[in-house]
Amino acid sequence: MWKKILLPPLITLLLVELILWTIFPQGTQPPIDIHMTQDIPGLSKKVHFTKNRFGLRTNTIHRTKKEKDSYRIIVLGASTAEQATHDNDKTWAIQLEQLLQQKFPDRNIQLGIYATGGAKTHELLRWVNLHLLDLKPDLVITLLGVNNLATDLLHYQKSPEALTHYINAPPPTLERLCKFSQIARYIRNIRHNSVRLEYSRHNNGANFDVAGVHSFRRQYKATPLLENPEPFPINVMRQQSYWLLNFLDEHSIQSLTLSQPSLFKPELNTKQVGNRIYFKIPPRSKKEAQDRTKEFQSLWFVLRNKEGYQRLQPSEMLNALNRLNNTQQEVALQYKRPFFPLHQHLSPTAENFFDDCHFTDLGSSRIANALAAPVAKIIEADR
Repeated sequence: MWKKILLPPLITLLLVELILWTIFPQGTQPPIDIHMTQDIPGLSKKVHFTKNRFGLRTNTIHRTKKEKDSYRIIVLGASTAEQATHDNDKTWAIQLEQLLQQKFPDRNIQLGIYATGGAKTHELLRWVNLHLLDLKPDLVITLLGVNNLATDLLHYQKSPEALTHYINAPPPTLERLCKFSQIARYIRNIRHNSVRLEYSRHNNGANFDVAGVHSFRRQYKATPLLENPEPFPINVMRQQSYWLLNFLDEHSIQSLTLSQPSLFKPELNTKQVGNRIYFKIPPRSKKEAQDRTKEFQSLWFVLRNKEGYQRLQPSEMLNALNRLNNTQQEVALQYKRPFFPLHQHLSPTAENFFDDCHFTDLGSSRIANALAAPVAKIIEADR
């Protein structure tokens, strides 16, 4: 009796799975395809933001199989790598791919960006552990650290064992089912897209990053200013860097660690007298005053500690970010892997940044040109 009840739906389920796997397959990540408009100086007015079924921003990686003449690069990071405010071709990473393809016309250069705005480094390492090897990369380029500023004050006492446990923990049930079931992947994608669609409806079609910039800037001045903070803790960044380079060593994957550039600088430090705000270092000209004001008004990044959200002077934010960048450089050198000081190649001005750490169209182009030579050197050494 039970066979008559269960067998028809089971057969139907298997047929649906077969059809989805062979004709309408979904990938390991929810795809994204959004058209939006934005009003941010330094950026294009209209943007087509896409990610494929592997969660990549890419023009060239559409399947896991890699041809013999291909050289595959995965860029790993958060919003400064994802660049949801840019078309694919205007991201610094895909512009870099195009420059490398010109340099190596006999190679099939393939580049994909795995990055999400707001992603923390430990979350990215979990993805690396679960999915990176499926994509068979020859080189991993990392641009990490800025989101650690917002979280490591709360987590700096966590042990290496806690990090490893998080990275190796089994995924939720639905994600585990997604490894085997197309139906599960469709359910997951519907959930993901419904959240994004609802957000877009409330923000005039803008995505998470674009909708947030203006409101974050309004919140910045209302956040309490913390003068003379303790040196930023770098334990978590060091342990995360160790884990990643150990993983890449184990699987013989090349890497390039980039430092995170930013708009933070001492000249933007301010003091308040009554209702007026003054720069602590007086501008030397009217133009310099205008430029500084424009840059200061672009800031919005704050830190979160046990007391809640607090704002640091731009020079203190720069000190904290430099500690994170220096830690990544130290670890890269320990593992005899290349490090590129990107922050030294991108001037901290509104010409290159539209806010604290995100790049304008011009800034993105400059990054691609700065990285072309060091990345080409790695590819040449790998022949």
